[in-house]
Amino acid sequence: MKVCAVLLFFTLSVSAFCQKKVLINTITAQELKLKNSTEQFLLLDVRTAKEYQEGHIKNAINLPIAKRKHFKNTAKANFNKQEPVIVYCYSGVRSKKAGKILLKLGFTEVYNFSGGWQKWSAINN
Repeated sequence: MKVCAVLLFFTLSVSAFCQKKVLINTITAQELKLKNSTEQFLLLDVRTAKEYQEGHIKNAINLPIAKRKHFKNTAKANFNKQEPVIVYCYSGVRSKKAGKILLKLGFTEVYNFSGGWQKWSAINN
């Protein structure tokens, strides 16, 4: 019995160790500007529709994280999981949550724009 318990513990430990931990990358405003001019990616604004209408980054798609089920279903059905995704909100909190959801859905390259719309609008106005 003790041998079985030790083997089970060992197997679970090795399994947990071998699992690839995927993290959300962080991208700055300067990196976003550079990426915007040189690479193709999906840019998601996860703020409310009202916030989006008041101002957003050019080419951003509005997909509010507040409607979580809609967010998940839309992301799964409409976006390429292999394409890089940059998410932003007002300051970075909601976009970090959205990024975690995207990773769980199988998206492979997810970036959180640090500073969000607050930072972007301050340096681009």
